[in-house]
Amino acid sequence: MRLLVLAALTLGAAVPVSAAGVDGAARDVVEKIDELSVQLFLRDAEIAYAEGSYSEARARFGWLAERGSPEARLALGIMYEEGQGVLHDYEKAFQWYRQAAEDGLAAAQVRLARMYYLGRHVRPDNFLAYVWASVAASQGDEIALRNRNEIARLMNVHQIESARTLAAQWIEKYNNP
Repeated sequence: MRLLVLAALTLGAAVPVSAAGVDGAARDVVEKIDELSVQLFLRDAEIAYAEGSYSEARARFGWLAERGSPEARLALGIMYEEGQGVLHDYEKAFQWYRQAAEDGLAAAQVRLARMYYLGRHVRPDNFLAYVWASVAASQGDEIALRNRNEIARLMNVHQIESARTLAAQWIEKYNNP
């Protein structure tokens, strides 16, 4: 066990340790080390991004996104939407935003709503823009609340009521894992 913990602490973010095959208290330690390693690796990716090292940031975010990190998925969406270190690609941005939004990340839900509103990679769709903005607003996101209210001005009462019904279902599905 000591060797396992020492290896995890030594390798850090480069190789998170799996808790599979470890029992009891040892499993808890390994899971905490694994979670910390992922957070450190995410922080390194964010620093690389902030410093303009987009290739390194892309590689790190990609590794994390493939392992389920909503924050990394959002970051990749931003990189593709803005063309930072990758070719400008609304389709890939949309895909990464969608995954992060379904993981319950409000910032991704806001960006997905905006893509529907503006028609980036998808046909403009006020209904889905309203739904995603509502899902993000349910988490207290002020931008989403303002956007939802602006989108509502473009919709009729029946569309808004239908959008609210779907939003309630998606809030339950995506924001309450």
